[in-house]
Amino acid sequence: MKLHGFSYVALLLMLSLAVPTRATTPQDRAAADAIRAVGAQWRALYAAGRFAEIPELYTVDTLVMPRGRPVIEGREQMRRSIGGLAAGRKIDIKLVEREVRVVGDHGWYSGDFTVTYT
Repeated sequence: MKLHGFSYVALLLMLSLAVPTRATTPQDRAAADAIRAVGAQWRALYAAGRFAEIPELYTVDTLVMPRGRPVIEGREQMRRSIGGLAAGRKIDIKLVEREVRVVGDHGWYSGDFTVTYT
């Protein structure tokens, strides 16, 4: 599964927490779990400093909206910007899931996260 969008406040990914989803069918629940699995992979790559692999989790037309920085449009632009973001730093990511919604073949993840660099 590829991510279609990303925001530092709301993003399409992350861990399975004890928050209800809008997934009502077994297929929707499986899709919501797949979204969370991609998020877990994103978090692991980010924490390990494997930034070159992160853009591959997104679709080619992804839209990244980092707070206080210009919008990143597309996987190629993300590939150019992500590497220097945290190079050489220890990274800790805290996430609180708000909602996972699946409607047909579209899925959304909304959550809040904090990234701490040391």
